[in-house]
Amino acid sequence: GAEARISAAQGEGPRAKCTSVQKVTLVAFVGFWHPPNFEKLFRKRAAALVPGFDRVVDWKVQFDQVRKLGGQSSMMVIKTWANAWTTTDRLHEVVRLSCVFGCASLPDSLRHYLACPHLWRALRQGGLLDEGTC
Repeated sequence: GAEARISAAQGEGPRAKCTSVQKVTLVAFVGFWHPPNFEKLFRKRAAALVPGFDRVVDWKVQFDQVRKLGGQSSMMVIKTWANAWTTTDRLHEVVRLSCVFGCASLPDSLRHYLACPHLWRALRQGGLLDEGTC
C-alpha cells in the first residue's frame, strides 16, 4: 500500500534523510490515486497510431523484452508505445514541421515515422534493422 510506496521513495542509508517531503508525498498520492495500468495506456495509444495493432500484441511478452533492454533503449521503446516523442503534431504546435528525415509533404508525427521510407532505409543501410523484421 501507501506505506510501502513511501518507504521505497525514502530509500535507505545515510542519504535517506535528504529525501524531500514533496517526493515522498508525490509517490504516495500518485500511486494511490492513479495506479499504473501501462498495458491499458499502450493499447489505447497503439490503437490510435495503428488501428488493430493493439489486438495482436502480447503486452506481457513485450514488457519482459523491454525489461531485458534496460536503460535508454527501454525508454525509447516505451516512448514509442506511448506516443510520447516530442513532435510538432503531438504538441499541437501552430507551426507544424514536416518529416525530419526528408519527406517534405508529410508531417512530423510518430504515425508517419512508423512508416517513413527514409527512416527505415537509413536503419537498414546502417545495419540496425534485421530484414526479416519488416
